[in-house]
Amino acid sequence: MKKLILILFVISCFSCEKEANWKLNNAPLNKIVIEALLTNEQRAQTIKISQTVQSLNDSAQMVSGALVQLIEGSNTIDLKEQVKKPGFYDTDSNFCAKPNVVYRLLVKYKDKSYTASAVMATGFTNKTFQYSYNAEMKLYKADWAIADYQPLNPTMWEVYLDWTYLYGLSDTTIDSCNAKLNYFSLPNIDVSQVFAPENEKVYFPKGTIIWIRQYALSSEYAEYIRALLLETKWRGGFLDSQPANVPSNFSNGALGFFSVCSVTNSLQYAGY
Repeated sequence: MKKLILILFVISCFSCEKEANWKLNNAPLNKIVIEALLTNEQRAQTIKISQTVQSLNDSAQMVSGALVQLIEGSNTIDLKEQVKKPGFYDTDSNFCAKPNVVYRLLVKYKDKSYTASAVMATGFTNKTFQYSYNAEMKLYKADWAIADYQPLNPTMWEVYLDWTYLYGLSDTTIDSCNAKLNYFSLPNIDVSQVFAPENEKVYFPKGTIIWIRQYALSSEYAEYIRALLLETKWRGGFLDSQPANVPSNFSNGALGFFSVCSVTNSLQYAGY
């Protein structure tokens, strides 16, 4: 009797399948996406403006011809669009964000205006880049996690690894001798973060140049990054969170985020 019940259960599982054609709404979204991160470094700084796309594999539709202005106190700075890269707008090379100043970003495109405000975040997590030696491979490996808990000073790290100078390289091999890694210390701990999919392991030889850029994050920008990670790097693990919209500090329905961060840079060599 038990065997009969099992057979009927298996048959019912396969017999309930039915092909269905879903009608998807392919109407263009036409939302503006503004990616704007300014720092306290004296250099030309870039703001990227694009439009939303229908598929993950679609190329970004860049927004050309927008009016982009940065208001710093009583001073208004006009950003210029790059000639060879439409949708990328630069300050001049002397710009340097200052602490305790409210910055306001204004973007005008067609008949709409989008604004956001930010103040420079300061304060860093006291942490060094961690890596270990793999005796079997005779190479080093990064040991940092995707993110860790830091309630007081949320921080983002960009870690650039470069060992191109160690070998005689051709144009076909140079890309395999460098890597960029991103790490975050955020004021939240999420289940999706703890059980996130494993990152690709990056191995590098002794003498690799390790250039570390450390960004201090405001609590609002840290929340934006957390929401972005929940929808991207932390998705696909054992316990995913419910999908939700990523927050934005822009007005009029624009996506993206405007932030101002203080940055510190450090340099080290693997194995020394």
